[in-house]
Amino acid sequence: MINNLERPKQDVGPILCAVCGAQGGPVTVGGHLCCGDPRCVAVALHWVNVGYPGGTHYEREAIRLGGRAGGKFLQEVGQTDMAKLSREQWETFLVRILTTYRTELRRLGEENAPPF
Repeated sequence: MINNLERPKQDVGPILCAVCGAQGGPVTVGGHLCCGDPRCVAVALHWVNVGYPGGTHYEREAIRLGGRAGGKFLQEVGQTDMAKLSREQWETFLVRILTTYRTELRRLGEENAPPF
């Protein structure tokens, strides 16, 4: 249903992609704001045609893997008390979690998108 792909009629400013969470776009795919990356558009089209998995095992798995990446970073720096992290360590910790979450959410969506 490629006709579900459209540009928003008004300037919505910076958006976060419903699939990967990255800033970009804006493209609306069947009501889902999307960054415009062809992979994200394909996943959003799948959601329109098959159904949105929001809050189901896709997101839970991506959250779990993001948390694991954050925990691995804490082990790397040898610090489990987050109050003792430097600003740079705190930002790196968050980037690891969010980057892994976005990457895994996109991967999980692509693996479950239609094969066409």
